[in-house]
Amino acid sequence: MERSYKKYILIISILSILSIGSYIFFVSYQPKVFKVAEAVKGANTGDTFSFPYPENSEKIGFNQNSNLQQTTFQTTKNPQEVVTFYKGVFQDKGWELDAEIENTNEFITKFKKGNQRATVISTTTDGSNFTIVSVELAFL
Repeated sequence: MERSYKKYILIISILSILSIGSYIFFVSYQPKVFKVAEAVKGANTGDTFSFPYPENSEKIGFNQNSNLQQTTFQTTKNPQEVVTFYKGVFQDKGWELDAEIENTNEFITKFKKGNQRATVISTTTDGSNFTIVSVELAFL
């Protein structure tokens, strides 16, 4: 019996030493880095929209490519208030009114300045507390 007791002690000791060694190896493991990752290069997704938003607005999205910037936001203002706001903003910056289209729940206002075009689309649905606005700046 004493011999089997010593045998179990020896086996438990060996397993304990292997477990501790495995744990230490696992914790201190540092994988080799074969190639340092460089900065990711891609499309600019930063917001460079240079016109203000009406009060109580929350930006929903921004998209830009080489010829177009589009910013979408929601506001508590009604579509007519948004149109009035952007008429003042664009005309103060030297843009001229190009076209106005009014539908039941949508106002489309277009401005131009040199080779630039701007379109403001404000839309609401019946019973909604918000107006969705898209401001597009195109560079021709």
